[in-house]
Amino acid sequence: ANKDRYPQRKVSRFDSDLEDSVVLSVVIQSHVPNCQAVQMMKYPCSSIEHYEENAIRIVAALQEIGLSYPIQPSDIISSPQTKDMLLLVMFLYMNLPHYVPKTVIVFSTMLGVNMAKNIELTNPSKKAITYNVSLPTGSDFSIKDEVIKIEPKQTVSFPVEFQSRFSRMVESQIVFTSRREGNVHA
Repeated sequence: ANKDRYPQRKVSRFDSDLEDSVVLSVVIQSHVPNCQAVQMMKYPCSSIEHYEENAIRIVAALQEIGLSYPIQPSDIISSPQTKDMLLLVMFLYMNLPHYVPKTVIVFSTMLGVNMAKNIELTNPSKKAITYNVSLPTGSDFSIKDEVIKIEPKQTVSFPVEFQSRFSRMVESQIVFTSRREGNVHA
């Protein structure tokens, strides 16, 4: 991840300390290591173009991982407002922990043999929850549906299939991102 590329930094101001977007990128990658948008941030930022490119990458990262937040690159670099940046950091603080993997599912099979396993999802609430499901493309894993809706107080099984094509170990990460239904966000 990017965190080893940059010197440690103490953030004491939510405007100037975040305007190069490097701290934001490290925070995002600490929770979503496979986020492509923030892989190659410009550092140190020696021109306005570097600041702009980094800010564009932060906005793209939020879109890539399915977090909807009303921010534009110019909000980060053009004399950022302290309260706006504080709200962004709070938003990340509240939402990024949901991206840390909850468990590991091991698919142990012979070469050339397909294997399927089910992920059990439960909705304990009184309202239906809809999830967008994402899996990196080009993966040895596959899913049939990219959207799943779980009715109130129900449990569903979500199948994931693995096609063993190589004798080496492969990894992937499946992400379930809740979709807003009215004012409800799971």
